[in-house]
Amino acid sequence: MQNTDIKLRLASYYGGMTVLMVLMLISVIVFVDEAPDQPPSYAQAAVIKTKSKTGKTLETIKLLLRLFGGLLKNLQFLITTWAISTALAVIRYHITLLSSILHATFDNDISLNVKAGYALMGMSFAATLGGFIVGPIIRKHKNYKAMALLGLGGSFLSCLPMIAGILSKSLIAVEVGVVLQGLFCGFANPALYELLREVTYPKPAMQVTALTEGVTTLIVFSWLTSGRALLTNTKVVYAAGFPAVVLFFSGVFIACKKMKLHRQEAEDKGERRQLLGSDSEE
Repeated sequence: MQNTDIKLRLASYYGGMTVLMVLMLISVIVFVDEAPDQPPSYAQAAVIKTKSKTGKTLETIKLLLRLFGGLLKNLQFLITTWAISTALAVIRYHITLLSSILHATFDNDISLNVKAGYALMGMSFAATLGGFIVGPIIRKHKNYKAMALLGLGGSFLSCLPMIAGILSKSLIAVEVGVVLQGLFCGFANPALYELLREVTYPKPAMQVTALTEGVTTLIVFSWLTSGRALLTNTKVVYAAGFPAVVLFFSGVFIACKKMKLHRQEAEDKGERRQLLGSDSEE
């Protein structure tokens, strides 16, 4: 492939992404209201009311450290964060290692890079589609744990065609497995983040998310490091099967641990409030 072709393709990709982001920004500005039409629910109002006020920097740091320390002792938080990290790491894992896995499995052909790219595009599209599908379901039925297990379980099972494809030298099976993993990770991620909010309520969502992202970054990095080591020092099938092992244990942890839905309990009280600062409805 000539340098001019590479430049043209990169320009087309990033140019298209830029146009898409601009259109999304305009859509948000035009169509998304700054405030909801309805007053916040009891649970939302309680979080806003108990939100700590900004104080001195040192006091804020102490509060954050105390919050983080409490979360790290919360087994529900740790299990949910581990599962979130697993679902995210599957996609990062393939983005980083899929091309190397294909080259180590099939004849060393430059077209494998293109085929890996198509598979990753399909995986990204499927993950987005999965999020769109599961979002309305969990919003209506509040079945966070069930949908999380569906996503993790489906992603685990999707590892099987990929492993079978590597053993049988079937590129199609590998690509199908990658796309299906994207779809089911798209199912799992929204449900797991909602479950995280439930088990940590009424702690501030921003701080909880910040800690989760920090832990997730470390776990994803360890995934990639382990995968690269397996690919370099062992058989390819072990590197391809590594996500299946971690997904299996993540699903088992979520299934076995009883999750207390604190936010849902507050909602179930049936109490509604007007916007913060107004009197509660009687």
